[in-house]
Amino acid sequence: MLSWAAGYLSELQNTQTALARNVNLLATKGSLKLNTDVAIRKGHQFIGVGGVIRDGRGKIIAAVSKAVDGLFSAEIGECMALQEGLLIVTG
Repeated sequence: MLSWAAGYLSELQNTQTALARNVNLLATKGSLKLNTDVAIRKGHQFIGVGGVIRDGRGKIIAAVSKAVDGLFSAEIGECMALQEGLLIVTG
């Protein structure tokens, strides 16, 4: 799953189209929206990853947050956050 997420992120970054990032947009009616993020603090030996799933009204359906031991780039951290979010979606 992590290799898939890394490949997806790489493909997304290589596209020529600039994508607007607006986390405040609601999911369409009858669907869910997953937002993920990573927190990296210089000098620490861990990162924080997390995600939240909201419905079309913005109501939180599920959320995840966890610390991951190790030093990772922002890109890998974002992939790890996406992986955690997908695990709660498919879980």
